[in-house]
Parts: sequence; C-alpha cells; structure tokens
Amino acid sequence: MEYFFRFVFVFMFIGCQFPQQKEIKDFEDIDLDYRKLLAYNYTAEYLRDLSRLPASSIRFPHPDERKYHVDYLKNSMYRVTSWVNNPNSYGVMMKSPFVCDIFLNDSIVEVRRCNVDE
Repeated sequence: MEYFFRFVFVFMFIGCQFPQQKEIKDFEDIDLDYRKLLAYNYTAEYLRDLSRLPASSIRFPHPDERKYHVDYLKNSMYRVTSWVNNPNSYGVMMKSPFVCDIFLNDSIVEVRRCNVDE
C-alpha cells in the first residue's frame, strides 16, 4: 500500500511538470523550419513521382540539411533549390540540380514550377 501512495505522489508530481501544448489554429503557427521541411519533402515526393526510376535509386540531401535548401518567399510560397542524385542510363549516379516553387497551406499542396537540370 505504501508503494501505491509513492507511485501516485510521483505520478502527480511528474504530471504537473510537463508544459502545456498550445493548440495550432493556423498553418502559419507552425515553426518555419518545420514548414520548410514539409515543402522539401513534398517536392521530393513530386520528383519521385515524375521519375521513371525506382524511388529507392533516387537520393536527396540528408534531412538535417534540407531546410537550408528552402526559402520562404511570401503568401505560403516556398522555393526549393537543391539537388538530386539519380542514376543515368549507364547506372552512374549523377547529381542534378533542381528549382521548384511550391504552394503549401493548410490543406493545399501545389507544385507551381519545377525545373530539373539533366
């Protein structure tokens, strides 16, 4: 019985120490770095869908550096300027730069422009 009261006391003490999470009411309330990663990941998914190659053979930069490849323009527009490693017809991995503009809002994701240099 004594252990039960200790457990309840510790549980109550620890439970009171956690900060309250604020409710996200708008997409713009989300951290800019997180929105940049979302924009990059949607762009990467778009490029994988366009490619005729298997998704496992296409390589993008490491997730830790992806947010540095994205610029917030204005009005929920992001510009992704990065590169992708994909095999050419001989199987050699080639680095191809790309620039994509993506509109990213609450429930709307739209790639407006995307240029990949071959």
